[in-house]
Amino acid sequence: MSASETHNDAETVAAAWSDRGAPYQEFAESLGIAAAPSYHSESMAATKASVSSVTPKIVTPRRPLQCVPYARMVSGIALRGDARTWWESAAGRFRRGQDPEPGAVLVLKGSSKTPRGHVGVVAKIVNEREILIDHANWLNNRKIHLATPVIDVSPENDWSAIRVWYTPGAQYGANVYPTDGFIYPDNPSAFVTVADANVRERPTTRSARIAMLPRQSKVEILGKIPGSPWYRVAHSGSAVGFVHAKLVAPTP
Repeated sequence: MSASETHNDAETVAAAWSDRGAPYQEFAESLGIAAAPSYHSESMAATKASVSSVTPKIVTPRRPLQCVPYARMVSGIALRGDARTWWESAAGRFRRGQDPEPGAVLVLKGSSKTPRGHVGVVAKIVNEREILIDHANWLNNRKIHLATPVIDVSPENDWSAIRVWYTPGAQYGANVYPTDGFIYPDNPSAFVTVADANVRERPTTRSARIAMLPRQSKVEILGKIPGSPWYRVAHSGSAVGFVHAKLVAPTP
């Protein structure tokens, strides 16, 4: 019997013990087999998102988009290269961490499901285990996915493993994706609205209005859209959208 056949037989036997807890873990380790990953059970069982006030959408842009240029445009984080390289590229240039913040970029590792990695921009924090992200080219369709729920399934709630909303099926997908963490944009600037300001889903007046901020509302500028008079803003630490530049000014 070859070594590979022995290993395969061992995996078959070990699989039969997979529901037996600690004894299986010890048995698997004795055979040199990696124990099955352990994830947060409630997050793994979730099919529906906790947030009901926002509907995830898929938008067709004028030109097909990849995730990297979209995340760079929306977040203002000027990194290039495949998404899987962003985490290392950000070292020493941008803050990095394991806690979501509006405007931060979530970086998925390169894996069998995402060979080149993937990046998305945090749009809203729903609770300690759920966020909404805006991203492009998910499902390899070159489109923009807005308000996509993401749920943390990591045991320690450090966002090292996630599941992503499957918009066509209106439920969380079954796949688990490993992540590096979050890259944060340069320190946001404090601004106020100088008039009643519409917050748009995208940087255009033709886009849907997601909120209206009264005059003198405090906002954080997360980034400016290059070549466009639009800012990506956060209000009250969560709601993220786009406001026209003429409607905001730095706080005195």
